[in-house]
Amino acid sequence: MWDLSRAAHETEPLLQFRSGHLSLLIATSVLEEGIDVPACNLVICFDEPENLKAFVQRRGRARKKDSSLVVLLPGTDYVPQDWEGMEATMRTHYEKERREIRIMEQIEASESTEYEEYIVESTNARLDFENAKAHLSHFCGQLSPGEFIDKRPEYIPRVVDDKEPPSLRVTVLLPSYIPAAVRHAESRRSWKSEHQASKDAAFQAYLALYDAGLVNEHMLPLTAKDIVPANEPRVATLQCNGLLNVWLSIAQAWITSTEIWLTPVRLQDATGLTRGTYIMSMPVALSALPSTPVYFDREGPWLLDFGPQERKEKLEVPDHSSVLLALHFGHRWDIAHGQQQVIRFASQDGELHINQLSARGFTTTDADREEMPYLVRDESGCPYVYGHFLNSKPSLELIQRPFRRIGDSPGFQDAPSNIPYLALRKWPRHPALLHQKSVNDSLPQATNTKPYARVYPAPWAKIDTIPLDHAYFGALIPSISHIVEVRLVAEQLSLSLLRDLNFSDLSLVLTAISTKGSLEATNYERLEFLGDSILKLCTTVNAAALRAFALLTLCHTLPQLTLA
Repeated sequence: MWDLSRAAHETEPLLQFRSGHLSLLIATSVLEEGIDVPACNLVICFDEPENLKAFVQRRGRARKKDSSLVVLLPGTDYVPQDWEGMEATMRTHYEKERREIRIMEQIEASESTEYEEYIVESTNARLDFENAKAHLSHFCGQLSPGEFIDKRPEYIPRVVDDKEPPSLRVTVLLPSYIPAAVRHAESRRSWKSEHQASKDAAFQAYLALYDAGLVNEHMLPLTAKDIVPANEPRVATLQCNGLLNVWLSIAQAWITSTEIWLTPVRLQDATGLTRGTYIMSMPVALSALPSTPVYFDREGPWLLDFGPQERKEKLEVPDHSSVLLALHFGHRWDIAHGQQQVIRFASQDGELHINQLSARGFTTTDADREEMPYLVRDESGCPYVYGHFLNSKPSLELIQRPFRRIGDSPGFQDAPSNIPYLALRKWPRHPALLHQKSVNDSLPQATNTKPYARVYPAPWAKIDTIPLDHAYFGALIPSISHIVEVRLVAEQLSLSLLRDLNFSDLSLVLTAISTKGSLEATNYERLEFLGDSILKLCTTVNAAALRAFALLTLCHTLPQLTLA
C-alpha cells in the first residue's frame, strides 16, 4: 500500500501503481478517468455509481482480462442485474461501433488505391493523400494570429447520390485569416469513405496554397528567408574610411586661391552688449552662417553674430588668430605669433600682438581698480581673473587651492609674508560651450567656506595688455571652427555624393549628418524616422501590389522579417 501523505508529488503513487511496485491503491472518485493500468484486475467501489458514465468509468479501470468490479452497497435490496444490463448495453454499442469501423475499412480498401500526388521538381518534396491533412493543419497553425482563434480546418461532408453506401464529397474550409481565394476547396471526386474524401479535399486545398505562393518549394509554410534572402555573413571587424577632412582642401586653397572671403563676426554678451567685432578670413566661399548662441559659465546665452560674406582680391589682411588663441590656450601649449591657421581672425578694435600677454607687472593703479579688464597670469602663464587686493599674505586655512612651486619660484608655504597678495579666480578651462549644460550639470556644488579661491603675490603677477573681451572670443575659436567645418562638410556632400538630389535647403544635410551624441541643434533621428516610415510604406504597397496574399497574409507570422 501507499500512504498519500508520503508522496513527494501527486503523480508518484500512480507511477508506482502502474509499474507494479504497488499492488493496492486507494483513491476517491476523482481518479475514475485517470488510471490506465493494463494489469489492474479488480476495482472495489465503496459507494454506488451515480449514473451509467460513472459505472462505465469504474468498470473500465479494471483493464485485465476476466477482471472484476466489486460494488459495496448499504442494503440487500439491490439487483445486480441492473448494472449487468448496463454493462451488456455498453458492450453492444461498442461492438456495433467496431462493426461500422470494419465496414468502413472494407469500403476504403475496395476503392481505387491510385491516389494523386504532387512532386516539386526542384526539391523532390512530395504531397499526397496521406500527408495532405497533416500539412494543412500545420499551415493553418503556423499562420494563426492568436491562441484564442480556432485554427483547425473544417471538413464538411456532402452526399452526392442515393446509393448504398452513398457517395460523398468533402469541402474543407480554412480559417478566416487565410486569403479568400484559397480559403475553401473540395475533393476532386466522390468517395464512399468520408475519411478518403477528406484526404482528397485536404490535398486539393494544399495544392491551391502552393499554386498561390503561400508555401515554399519544400511544401512548408513560408519563412522569412523565403521572402527576404538571408544576409551575407559579415566579419566582426571591418576597416572603414576615416572622417572627411575638409581642412586639407582649405589649407591648399590658401596657397592656390587668388581671392579671399571676409565674414564679419560680432560677439554679444547676455545683456546684448557688444564685446568685440572681428573679421573671419577664408580662401573659399561659405554659405551664410546663422547667429549661434554660446554659453559661458554662470552666464545667460551670449551670441555669435555672423554677417554676410564679402569677396575680395587676395590681400594682406591682419591675422590675430594666434594671439586670440594664446589668450586662452597659450599656457597649455606653445602658440607662435603669426602661425598660420586654416581660419584667420582679425580684431577690428585695434592691433593685437603676442607680446601683450604678461606684458607688465601689477601696479598700485591696478590695486585701486574695482574690476580688472585684463587677465592676470602667474609664472607659468596660467590666466586668472582679478578679484581684489590683499595687503598681506592670508592664512593657509583661508585659501581653497594654494599655488604650488613653479620653476625657481617657491610655493605658497615658502612665499614671503611681508608683501601684498592678489585674490584671484581661475580663468575657466572651458568657459564657452555651443550647448547649454544639462540640468544635472548645473546642480549647485557643495559650498566652500574658505573665502579665497586663489591668491598670488602681487609683485610676481603679470598683467596682459589685451582687453579681457578678446580672451572670451579666443576661447570661442574652436567652436567657430566646428561650426564652419560642419557647414563645409555639408556643402561638399551636396556638391558630390548628393549632387543628384539637388538640395536647396542645406540645413537638411546638416541635420542628416549630425548624431544625437553631437548635441547639435538638430540630429538625424527625426529624418531617419520619417525616412523609415516612407520606405516601409512604399515597400508594403509594392509588396501588396505584386504578391498581396503571399506577403501581407504572412507578415504577422514572421516577426523577424524586416520589410525595409
